Amino acid sequence: MAGDLALVLDTDEVVCGVVVVVLSMAGNTLVELKVFPKEWQGMTVGSLKRKLQDAIACAAECQNLLLGSTVLPNSCRMSELVAEGEPRISLNFVRGRLQRIVSGHTDGVLRLWNPSHSEQPLVEFRGHTDHVLCVAVNLRMGNLVTGSRDGTIIAWASNGFPVGRMTDEGIAPSCLDVDWTNSKILSGHQDGKLRLWRFNSKAPLKSGWTHPRPVTCFAVEWPSMRAVTGTWDGQLRVWDIENCECLLKFGLFRPIACLSFDWDTLCALSGGADGTLQLSEFEGGSTHALKGHGGRLVRADADWVAHRALTASWDGSLRLWDLEQKVLLHTFGRNTKKRLGHVAVPSCVVVDWLGVRAVSGHRNGCLQLWDIGGRQEAGCLVVSVEKAPVLCLAAEWDLEAP
Repeated sequence: MAGDLALVLDTDEVVCGVVVVVLSMAGNTLVELKVFPKEWQGMTVGSLKRKLQDAIACAAECQNLLLGSTVLPNSCRMSELVAEGEPRISLNFVRGRLQRIVSGHTDGVLRLWNPSHSEQPLVEFRGHTDHVLCVAVNLRMGNLVTGSRDGTIIAWASNGFPVGRMTDEGIAPSCLDVDWTNSKILSGHQDGKLRLWRFNSKAPLKSGWTHPRPVTCFAVEWPSMRAVTGTWDGQLRVWDIENCECLLKFGLFRPIACLSFDWDTLCALSGGADGTLQLSEFEGGSTHALKGHGGRLVRADADWVAHRALTASWDGSLRLWDLEQKVLLHTFGRNTKKRLGHVAVPSCVVVDWLGVRAVSGHRNGCLQLWDIGGRQEAGCLVVSVEKAPVLCLAAEWDLEAP
């Protein structure tokens, strides 16, 4: 993501109207816009973005304007952001489209968001009777799949209508992945089994790949029909999905909560319940511990080409790592308690490595946007759902606005 800019709006009642000054973080003036009083009264955040797009070389749909730490929807009137008699207002600018986020919550509801257009969800998917634990999306095809603690997996159309409901003995799935081309779903469950489904199938096509402990996470390579799984028993296992056969075991001897896997090099990045992050090379049999977190890891996402990783933990922080040098590059969220009065504990994170940004979901019901490239300390508040902690997230970046 490009660096932040600050917008300083001079609202002094002068003949020329309102002066909109766009400043770089270094304090340099990039552009000045004169907005006459009549236009100012009708100006919205969306119309301001359109006026700025040529001056700052950023299309309106790629702009996010923030007041403090809150993303402003396009419909918000600029005049409503300034208290009567208040001479100035400062906004932040973050480059990059933020069009679609899907969040699963403890109230059993899946919510589809377009934060730059509305503070309310576009669609609420209601059909589960307990926590939504995992989600996969392909919004270009208009499909979503969710797994819940109620023991069901539901396939949805993007309008919120369920198109398939799957269950096997009511065992809750903890993770799932979808082959959208062939309409297949692989799910990992609390009973230690993997299950392979087809959309609309009432029973799994295959059920096996048994683990001695609950499956907490996996990474799937659909073209070769392989999966690597992590469980509380501390073993990483590589599976032949087609033949239900374990091809390889790799012992880490620590409960595994999350993982990212590189199928080209057979390297795994796994996060433990004790806060330990481990980088393992299957071919060489080596493991290197990356220390820094002080609580259970909930997400480990790696860009294997760039040798970067982003992790999230119950200690309230997100951390950026250099996997090649095996060092910590930056810690995000250290000032959260100072700003909000509490630690916003992350429960899930989705990363856009191309745009160098991430969205995290939290136990307080908030979603936050992070500028990984600019390494900004604070996350920007995107949306908040009271009394409905976020448990899982999915996103598709750079979609065209409706």
